[in-house]
Amino acid sequence: MKKLFSVLLVIAMLACMLPVFAVSAANPEVPVAKVDGVTATGATASGNKVWNNTADGLINTEGNSIFVFDQEFKAGTVELTMTKGGDTGIIFGLTGDSMDFWEDKVQYYFLFVNNSTKEIILAKTGDGIGWCWMKSMTCPDYDAKDTIDLKLVYSGKGHIEMWANGVMAYDYCDNNPLTGTRVGVRAGAANVTFTNINITTAEPSDEGIKGGVELPFAKVGDKTLTGYVSGGPWTNDGSSATVTDTSLVHNTWATTFVIDNDTLPLKDGSLSATVRAGNTDVGANWLTGIFFGIEANKNVNLWKRNAYSPKAYVLFVDQNKKLILSKAGMYNEDDRLEDLQVSEAIVENYEINKDFVEIKAEFKANDDGSLTIKGYANGVQLIEYTDAAPLTGERYGFGARCGGSELTSLVPVNNYVEPTPDPSQTEDKPAQTGDMTALTLSVAVLALIGTGVIVSKKRRAN
Repeated sequence: MKKLFSVLLVIAMLACMLPVFAVSAANPEVPVAKVDGVTATGATASGNKVWNNTADGLINTEGNSIFVFDQEFKAGTVELTMTKGGDTGIIFGLTGDSMDFWEDKVQYYFLFVNNSTKEIILAKTGDGIGWCWMKSMTCPDYDAKDTIDLKLVYSGKGHIEMWANGVMAYDYCDNNPLTGTRVGVRAGAANVTFTNINITTAEPSDEGIKGGVELPFAKVGDKTLTGYVSGGPWTNDGSSATVTDTSLVHNTWATTFVIDNDTLPLKDGSLSATVRAGNTDVGANWLTGIFFGIEANKNVNLWKRNAYSPKAYVLFVDQNKKLILSKAGMYNEDDRLEDLQVSEAIVENYEINKDFVEIKAEFKANDDGSLTIKGYANGVQLIEYTDAAPLTGERYGFGARCGGSELTSLVPVNNYVEPTPDPSQTEDKPAQTGDMTALTLSVAVLALIGTGVIVSKKRRAN
């Protein structure tokens, strides 16, 4: 009896202690933050720096401080109101388990507002990434009030919408998305206050930037080509374009127009366009041409850096009137392409910012897996290059380094036809001798089982 009493006493003591363990093991609640309607919990993730967690706000006491919530965030929406100060905003896609980091040890996206430039910026940072500035825009209504309403809509697979003060600043797709599922806030200056933090979770989705802008002058048969305007990481003016019945004009620099429909496999075909380089700054006009072989299945932002963009071929005329075939998305440095071949001859009768030039790329796959690309300007072949490690993408478009660049035609031609299967390879053939032997043996075994000659161990035991 005494032994039973002792056991019951120990159980009772453990039962009383369990709630204490549960409370002490969990991070404290954040009164101003909810995840799917439930009050969030979390903790500082920047060493010994202190965050005051009160009903009046989540407030950091020192600059360069991070607070991470416990709840998983694969995809969904994050909304909050914050005071201004330093590089401050939302972190998401956070990888790893570390609770002591700044821009190292882990990787994460950072949607923030820069207090000095008044821009809303998307970046990603961390080990193996460095600091990747992906997109910046002037923050809407920055001077209109003392706080900023920041909103993130994230697909979980690279599609990111950035909102500030109720206005969508930019719609972006990262071709190399981070895979982390942690979320939090980051303050670049001391005494930043975060309030009204609402996180709504969702399952990841493959959706991309919505295209659908028609090019009335560009058709394949009776089908009008459609696409979307895509900017580079340095553009801060919206990456816009003007489309008329006869042309597309890029209003901003570092801009591309990527086609939504009619993929163009790099097997046997061509892509041609009539283009005119933009503004009078000759030194900056070194890229106005066509992009093809874009390695992306969704509407991603496309320019030239592999930290942001898919790989693609680019055929263009530079400021020296040379036709150049390059690969984009191959370098980490700003404004870099991998030049595959530069023409020896110049493009005759072509003046930048004045004349149009017809650029054409012909491509054909070889039996050894390589790809031969021929480049033409105004009907004259100036490039022939065989890529032993060819790109495999099927999307294409038009790109320009400078605003004012114009496209008046875009003509894709796909000559490749899938080979018809050889009927002799698909006809039913008589079974080989080995196959018949195996079949005969299988039938014999089944027959023996049916007659009871072969008996299982279980049955024999009975």
